[in-house]
Amino acid sequence: MSNTHRFWVGVRPSTTRALQILTIALIPLSGCDGVAESSRDTVASVDGTSLTVESAAELYAPFVAFANVPESVKSVAELWVDYTALALASREDPALAELDLSSVREQQVRQRRILTLRDRVIQVDTSFTDDELQARFIQDEATLEVWARHILVRPSPGATAAGRDSARTVVETLRSRILAGESFEQLAIAYSMDATAADGGDLGFFTRGRMVPAFEEAAFSLEPGEVSEVVETEFGFHVIRVEEQRRADFESVRDQYREAVTTQVRAEAEGEYIAEMEASAGVMIADSAAAIAQSIAENPWRPPVDRGIPLAQWNGGEFTAGELSDYLLAQAREVLQGFRATAADGWAEMIRNFARQELLHAEADRLEIQFIESEWDVSDPIIRRQATTNAQTLGLSSIEPAPGENEDEALQAAVRRALTANLSGDLGLLPIGPAIGPLRAAREIQVNPETFSAVVARVEEIRAAEGFEPYEREGASPPDTAATAGTPPVPAPDSTPAP
Repeated sequence: MSNTHRFWVGVRPSTTRALQILTIALIPLSGCDGVAESSRDTVASVDGTSLTVESAAELYAPFVAFANVPESVKSVAELWVDYTALALASREDPALAELDLSSVREQQVRQRRILTLRDRVIQVDTSFTDDELQARFIQDEATLEVWARHILVRPSPGATAAGRDSARTVVETLRSRILAGESFEQLAIAYSMDATAADGGDLGFFTRGRMVPAFEEAAFSLEPGEVSEVVETEFGFHVIRVEEQRRADFESVRDQYREAVTTQVRAEAEGEYIAEMEASAGVMIADSAAAIAQSIAENPWRPPVDRGIPLAQWNGGEFTAGELSDYLLAQAREVLQGFRATAADGWAEMIRNFARQELLHAEADRLEIQFIESEWDVSDPIIRRQATTNAQTLGLSSIEPAPGENEDEALQAAVRRALTANLSGDLGLLPIGPAIGPLRAAREIQVNPETFSAVVARVEEIRAAEGFEPYEREGASPPDTAATAGTPPVPAPDSTPAP
């Protein structure tokens, strides 16, 4: 069998000033001894503990820098679900010692077996001489490096078209200010939404293959001193300025380049192997697969009407709606948001990737590729430690009721504090890690999109009555009212930083 495609084996000091909000009174949420009055009033629930429309609105209303739209409510509701599930588990089992991690092990086993399969069946010659390597080095233009700066403005995951347009408009305005003579570095410090902001957007020198394609294409097309048009990537909207170009010395990067070429040659061989396997199996994607997959991704908490409906079929196997639902429920929110952003044609390829993984796993079975059980003695404690450490940081473990509170009220107060700190930027979004899937699987969870519009309406009423003011980034000069810290659900078009 000849050997091209890539193995698909896997499918996430800023301190803000004190919160300038009114004290939010905690509205009692129904706990294990009660439920919300009706599903129409329940935004989300975990094991009978409910987030009501009123509670969700009072939680979210002070953060006027974020758009009051259903997508924002969804983001807050799902974060509430994860924090509540983690808090409930921590209350019952502080070390999460009894948390069933078998589903995580299964996924890791599958990936390890596929990697072992790759090493066994893909044999390629990567013994390049220095002369061959240098000839390739020159031919693929890898000698060119650029030193660039950028400013990044991120629309939040799941942002509406209006939210994305708002972010693009900010970058277009910043570009105009740069062309008019303002300091690129100072504007990057004030507005850029990534770790390079403090350094004036400085990315240093980089070669081809180090940045995402759209960013790379723009950067390598510029001459020193030139400023790009607005560039859209998976991370958001950028404006780029190239500071300098230089040619790398082959001797100084030879080992790194050899490694990169070796990886590329292996990937090409792996891709060809998978393509031939897929063609032989006759993989077919159902016409309705993309629409079904998008529906599941929008609300994985609601099981598909027919778990057994095939999204992809091939000789001897299929990938079903239920399998996709189970997979998405086990993913971190950031991963889930990425799936939601997938276009219809992208979903067809995504489902094809799931089919490819199943084919590879079946081939590993045929070749009797095994794994070593003792490896999980190391893996499990790491997963538990990450989840328990973040539960402590979020204040979701060892929760002590305040005077007059019962345990359920204390738990929900802790969840609300964690959410408030996250929305304000006082506390970053801490990934729970691979434990998130088992944590969710151990609970009865519902998220009700039908209530999101009611939350939006109530937020409007609260904001109008209370007159909340937008947050300002610490150190920003007026009238900059950007809420760029934290994890905004969707930037509000009328409160995006006005450059």
